[in-house]
Amino acid sequence: MCTNGFTARGAISLADSKIGSSIDFTGAWLNEPGGNTLDLRGVAARTLIARPAMPPDQVDLRHASVVVLDDDRAGWPARLLLRDFTYGNMEHDPSVNVSTRLGWLERDVEGYVPQPYDQLVSAYRQGGREEAARKSRSQNSDADVRCSTRPRRYGTGSST
Repeated sequence: MCTNGFTARGAISLADSKIGSSIDFTGAWLNEPGGNTLDLRGVAARTLIARPAMPPDQVDLRHASVVVLDDDRAGWPARLLLRDFTYGNMEHDPSVNVSTRLGWLERDVEGYVPQPYDQLVSAYRQGGREEAARKSRSQNSDADVRCSTRPRRYGTGSST
């Protein structure tokens, strides 16, 4: 679709698109400084191939759904939006271990939300990677505890 030398000089929006096959960014140049370079909110596709030559600054995958996620670490953007992004399984990239993939989740600019972690566990299980699923579940529990034990501020003024 947008492969091998494809260059975006601005934001790309495929929001709410229904694509019967693959969305492929292999070799694409998607870096536009600042802003939401790649908007895939609500997209439904069989496969998302996210292996650009130059990754975008941010990718919005909220409410998107793909059967297969095929990406590599070099193509990851600095910022992600992952709430309610679902994928059936992931192509296994040996350079992306569990802790690296958890680092991908931590790029979510909305902060900790359980659903992306649960989705990762599900994808590992579906791919027969039970040990990776167990480690991801453990990290999800740890992150949930860290977030729930942080002091919260109520109101807008300072306390005296």
